[in-house]
Amino acid sequence: MKEVKRTNWCRVIRHSPLRLLKRTMKETIKTKKITVPQQRGILGITMGIISSGRGRLVNISEKRYPFHANCVKSFLNRLSYLLQGRNISKLAEGIYRNFVLQSLKKIKPYIYKGKLVALIDWTAYRKYSRKAKKNKGMQWVGKVWDGREKKPVTGYGGLITGILLENEKMLPITHHLYSNKYMESHLRSCRSINQIEEEAVKVLKEIAGDNIILIGDRHFANKNFLYKLKKMEKVDFLMRIKKGVNITGEEKKEWINIYKKSISVRRSYPVLWYYSKNEKARRCKAKIFKAKLFAPNCQKTLVVWVVIIEPESSTRQEPIILVSSFEITPYDLQEITNLYKKRWIIETTIETLKQNFGLEKIMVRKWRAIETMIFLTLLAYSLILFIWLTTKKLILEGVIVLLRKTTILTQGKLSISKWRYALSLLILQPNAI
Repeated sequence: MKEVKRTNWCRVIRHSPLRLLKRTMKETIKTKKITVPQQRGILGITMGIISSGRGRLVNISEKRYPFHANCVKSFLNRLSYLLQGRNISKLAEGIYRNFVLQSLKKIKPYIYKGKLVALIDWTAYRKYSRKAKKNKGMQWVGKVWDGREKKPVTGYGGLITGILLENEKMLPITHHLYSNKYMESHLRSCRSINQIEEEAVKVLKEIAGDNIILIGDRHFANKNFLYKLKKMEKVDFLMRIKKGVNITGEEKKEWINIYKKSISVRRSYPVLWYYSKNEKARRCKAKIFKAKLFAPNCQKTLVVWVVIIEPESSTRQEPIILVSSFEITPYDLQEITNLYKKRWIIETTIETLKQNFGLEKIMVRKWRAIETMIFLTLLAYSLILFIWLTTKKLILEGVIVLLRKTTILTQGKLSISKWRYALSLLILQPNAI
């Protein structure tokens, strides 16, 4: 009888996924000066975020050295000194960008009409500037709008862009931290939210290329921003727009409200639309027409296709108004509605980053340290996602066996949070399987 060759699942899972990260760090070292303690510190924080599920240095140090109090304190001090470095935030951002560039070569992005689909959204990090031992709190904490609370909260703002993947996940590409208390800290001295959004689009193009369709919510339906997207950056867009926007009709050159213009359009087409995440699809009617986004006497001209989606039955639901820079035909209406609904993936990604990777629970005080921790948190999330998408079947079976021993896994379905939890057990407990 042939002997069955046993494979050490723990060793494969623990060492194989880190090869891409180490290779990326080596490529970054060639162009930037990174010392050995910085390399070990960045790798230690990244593994600590995966193993602890939090971005707090205390949790990271306790997970790395759970039974040795002196080691915990020394490791915590080393990480604190590391994050206070002058160029460490740029190094963390450079490593993350190189990692994203390498991972995009091996994973399959979602393609629509030959173009990559990119998502963009703002989020709020609720932070309170509590004064610590040395009478110092978190640096430059301001006021940001939080959609969960429906009001301004104390903290920071974060602009995230990402590439949509085939498996209904998103790979984060860029992140910009914002505070109205310290505007000079942004890249290239950006002084406003509009400049930060334009800078994010430029960085997105550098990493993902020019062949992009950008999808965003009503916040990004600024006419000047849309004009710069299409005319200057050559990026197509699909945005939801507000009901009170005025446009110029294609047939009659008159300045008219976009919703009133849709009332005069008689032809409608049936589509299915999900008004909430857990609700069944509703039958709706969709109208489509071509218009110009600016006034007739304006020097700027931008032709857009407008889609109005309304429920067939009389309800209080507001109409969904979408504008796109690329041509939409009546045969594409259901695809366009399904494409825009994929925007919700960035919302779930941000929620996962906050709940399962501790993006909102970062407690370092300095602005540069906060930026560094955010990029390393994104690096930990992207590393988990990359392992999930490129893992072998043998590794997948080993993780499922481990999860069934420690928690309930319904019908063998995995999620990012369960995947992180399984890898954390393997990192901390080599003999778990």
